[in-house]
Amino acid sequence: GLGKTTLAGWLARKWECACHFTGVPGGGDTRVALQSLAAQLIIRYGLHEDFAAGGILADWAGEPARFPRILAAAAQRARDAGEQVRLLVDGLDEADGDGIALGLPATPPAGVCIVATYRDGTAPRRLPAGEHVSTLTVSASDLANREDIRRFLIGQASDGTVAARLTAAGVAPDDFVSQLADRCAGVWVYLRYVLSQIRTGPWDAADLDKLPAGLAAYYQQQVTGRRSDPAFYSEDLVLLATLAVACQPMTLDQLSRITKLGAGTVRTLASQRYKPFLAVDTTTSGAPAYSIQHASLREFLHGNSAEPADPLALGDLRDAAIGR
Repeated sequence: GLGKTTLAGWLARKWECACHFTGVPGGGDTRVALQSLAAQLIIRYGLHEDFAAGGILADWAGEPARFPRILAAAAQRARDAGEQVRLLVDGLDEADGDGIALGLPATPPAGVCIVATYRDGTAPRRLPAGEHVSTLTVSASDLANREDIRRFLIGQASDGTVAARLTAAGVAPDDFVSQLADRCAGVWVYLRYVLSQIRTGPWDAADLDKLPAGLAAYYQQQVTGRRSDPAFYSEDLVLLATLAVACQPMTLDQLSRITKLGAGTVRTLASQRYKPFLAVDTTTSGAPAYSIQHASLREFLHGNSAEPADPLALGDLRDAAIGR
């Protein structure tokens, strides 16, 4: 939740380079990732004749053992033009399979720079290693990160919708900035959730005062805070556990059939109560398809938390996910 994907997206646009994001549906599949990167390299460096005759990508382009052929050819074209090949890959920790994540080469061809992001805790065997590899760690407690958050929130406090909400709630912009910067503990996805709730409403000063410190505490408040309501176990938990274990986005109709919950209940939960936590995809079937927006929430819904959290609540989540 420290903004790795946002940074990766910014770099991809700045460099106009081949890129891949594992957070999209199917993005963690090695073959899908390498085929995507191969296609982008072929288009960028004019390699159609060798690897995409007739406009059809070679079947083997997604194979880790053979993808480096395309990468090496792209590197040669780039060197001839006095350039360097850049690949941007986001979310190595969300990649499927064994070995180096997404089948990336352990040693890239000369003239190739691969920039990748991953979360702390990723198994070393999943990452390239050696003298050609350098790492940069972004910490939630880093002073520069905290200052970036403060500046960001100052800008948000003057945003039209957010500013209007703050005024209506009687919250001074300075109080909003200082409280939210403190409660998020340096985690950007926390801000994304809260700002989404402020914009969509309802929201008031009491909601700001009640915000807990840290992402796990926020998930516990917002996701498992209704455990005292019997409907949480028969409705909310069923839907959340289904989304937590789903391998792809699902429409409201699919969720209703799988969970055996009424269509109205599923719609209320997915498109209202848990809306800030879900990604919505309308590109596949036309009907909105829902999935967990951030990996940290998926882990929490599996009963795992890197921060202190209620063990009983985590146990309920873990049992529900296993049951689905």
